[in-house]
Amino acid sequence: MTFRGNGTLITHNNTTYIPSSLMPGYCGHIPTTKFLYGETFGNSSLKYLQNIRSAMMASSKSSYSSVPLSSQTQDSILPYWVRYNIDFKRQKEIKDFNMLSQKHRENYKDKTGTVQPVNYFVLPEKEKRELRRSLQSECKK
Repeated sequence: MTFRGNGTLITHNNTTYIPSSLMPGYCGHIPTTKFLYGETFGNSSLKYLQNIRSAMMASSKSSYSSVPLSSQTQDSILPYWVRYNIDFKRQKEIKDFNMLSQKHRENYKDKTGTVQPVNYFVLPEKEKRELRRSLQSECKK
């Protein structure tokens, strides 16, 4: 641990608040402020931002208007998009299908023949005949 010239302690621990003048990539220039001799851009802009923040905290009024912007009214017109990649309306149907497919997998992995087939995946006789005909006609080509 070392000390800076102004008496602040520098440690290897992360701080909870980093002043904007010490943030990497911060240029610190606010064109509306006047700079005094010996005052850096970062320190003067930090004082400027803290003054604005303290003025906002002292007043009971919000700087935001109560009138919504025109772009916010367009949001009600736009279609609803789901934030997650899950269709909550079909969750039960998908879970049931997954359960049936797992039972079907157990059926065709079974070598003893004791597991009953799942009727959901069994083709009707008419469909079986048409499928055989189409496969035979493709094989002859």
